Amino acid sequence: MLNKEDKNIPDPFAYIRTMAAIAIFCTHANIFSGIHGFQIIEKNWFMKTPVHGAVWVFIFISGYFNIRGFLGEAPKYELKLKGIGRFYFNRFMKILLPVWCFYLIALTISEPTFLILHPEVIIRLATFTYTGNPGCTSIAATWYASTLAWLYLATPLIAVLCRRLEKVGGYLYIILAMFAVAAIGLAERLLLLKLGIDWTQGVFVPFWCNFDIYICGAFAYMTGSRITLGLTDRIKYIASLVIFTLLFVIHCRILYLGDINAIFETIHRYIMPTVYIIVMSAVCILIQNTDYSYLPVSTGAVIRNPFR
Repeated sequence: MLNKEDKNIPDPFAYIRTMAAIAIFCTHANIFSGIHGFQIIEKNWFMKTPVHGAVWVFIFISGYFNIRGFLGEAPKYELKLKGIGRFYFNRFMKILLPVWCFYLIALTISEPTFLILHPEVIIRLATFTYTGNPGCTSIAATWYASTLAWLYLATPLIAVLCRRLEKVGGYLYIILAMFAVAAIGLAERLLLLKLGIDWTQGVFVPFWCNFDIYICGAFAYMTGSRITLGLTDRIKYIASLVIFTLLFVIHCRILYLGDINAIFETIHRYIMPTVYIIVMSAVCILIQNTDYSYLPVSTGAVIRNPFR
């Protein structure tokens, strides 16, 4: 197995998550450092990290792993009432409840009057309908939890769809469905662009504009588990990391050029989500073809290889 612990090879999905987290951190650090005069110019354009791309990555791999939970070789959940209930409970306890706790702590410390001024936000936070507006420094970005909650809600239906497509036409039908969903998502964003809808509130944040990314993550798992690539594990492993890294670097450049030319800003906002679907599908299929098995990070493993 390629990432067997005795080979001490970093988990590829840990690398992807780490790169995405670094992109988010750098973007927010640039916002605050800009107050003190820091500027992104030609010689440091790579610091214009793709924070939105990182969000798309997290949504994609959420769909990938959640569908594996239902339809993987050793599924964690059954497509029955009990299994679906356990899936919802685990997602709430591991993801959504901690975000609620973060709301409370962050607002108490830094914005104690925010909920007094905007009491309607309490209901929107509790029902996962918060979109970051009205927002404050502490919780504006936590719209992500609301978006994920609705995507989680649809996961069992996606699993049923995947199983049905596989029974009817095998993985070929799943591939066709993936291309169809990606095309619909692209058409949806371009239509919203033509209608002049606000990008943040009307395109980037809503769960229905991220549904294509999430469901294609699920399709990528179903496809990767049935495709065999005639390459060595080492080549597939290295290729997956190189391709993902190139995606981020190219996106950095597009973001930087977007400050100079509006065409690149349009590409970033409306075209890149579909590009992420295509590239992340290829990356995940490559990883899955290496006989991938998730390795929990242990203290011993980190000491042996801090890159973990």
